[in-house]
Amino acid sequence: FITPVNAVITSRFGKRRFINGNPRSPHMGLDIRGAVGTPIVAPKRGRVVLAESHFYSGNIVIIDHGGGLFTSFSHLDSFKVKVGDIVDQGQEFAFVGSTGRVTGPHLHWVVYLNGNRINPELLVELELAQD
Repeated sequence: FITPVNAVITSRFGKRRFINGNPRSPHMGLDIRGAVGTPIVAPKRGRVVLAESHFYSGNIVIIDHGGGLFTSFSHLDSFKVKVGDIVDQGQEFAFVGSTGRVTGPHLHWVVYLNGNRINPELLVELELAQD
């Protein structure tokens, strides 16, 4: 696995969030800062299973990497893929944006393993440990 955007993490996985001073559920993804239009690359080879626009997530792409592993990329400015496309690790497929319900441009990156959200940083660390 590689990071989809080489930039600063602004909100880590599992961080407790507060909205208007009220505690909310933990953050179940990773927010990575980026200027609008910053390229996003595939963290691993996979097949695009969703590429569309949603109210909260904005422009979103989901990639199936096999073995029950999926990655989701939200708030995209735009994307260059469609459902069924194969993306290779490191291939540019989308751009950081601020679509949907956000306060500014960033990538919201979520990793699902067998339907459960897991910390994306763990997969990047595992990949680095194998080198």
